[in-house]
Amino acid sequence: DADEYIDKGDNAVDNKSYELAIEYYQKAMDIDPDNYYAYNGMGNAYNSLQNYKQAMSYFQKAIDIDRNNFCAYNGMGNVYFNQRNYEQAISCYQNAIDMDPTEAMVHANLGNAYYYNENYNQAISCYLKAIDIDPNNGRSYNDMGTVYFRQKNYKQAIHYYQKSIDIDPNVAKVYTNIGDAYLGQQNQTQAISCYQKAAQLGSQKAKKWLEDNGNSI
Repeated sequence: DADEYIDKGDNAVDNKSYELAIEYYQKAMDIDPDNYYAYNGMGNAYNSLQNYKQAMSYFQKAIDIDRNNFCAYNGMGNVYFNQRNYEQAISCYQNAIDMDPTEAMVHANLGNAYYYNENYNQAISCYLKAIDIDPNNGRSYNDMGTVYFRQKNYKQAIHYYQKSIDIDPNVAKVYTNIGDAYLGQQNQTQAISCYQKAAQLGSQKAKKWLEDNGNSI
């Protein structure tokens, strides 16, 4: 049935097989033309393929079927975000939150849009809300750290990066980020240790820094 094809489409998206996902979602729509989950899926797949016009078209179709479809508004926000239209992204993410304020992911997405729009206080507020909803989401702690790093508040940046590492100690990017913050504090010993861990986890940026500065990996 349609739901089975939607599940297959979602799995294909998870595996970055976006063309295959589109085929599955189309089959779901052929069976059930009013299934907004299929239109959401199509929008996400086309967004990942950077076909933003098609993505927006499918998200709008999903909204036409269900005006309270927060997933479609979040998807639209992602499309605008990828096009660096942060004002429109903020509007869409806020619409999604108005419909369902319990989704940590959407608060985090809104925080990212505010961050890139250089509204750091609003970004922090959104990340804190995401953390309040889902305290085990390491991404939001990392994002908080990045806001403070951008403001050169390295102590707070390190605090939040470490929180992210405590939740998931296997994300190379976070070790690179905390290494950058230690460098900001002129603490090269700690920075080297963090870059070494990042390099072990596959960070090419950390590996290059270590090589350029004569340190082992």
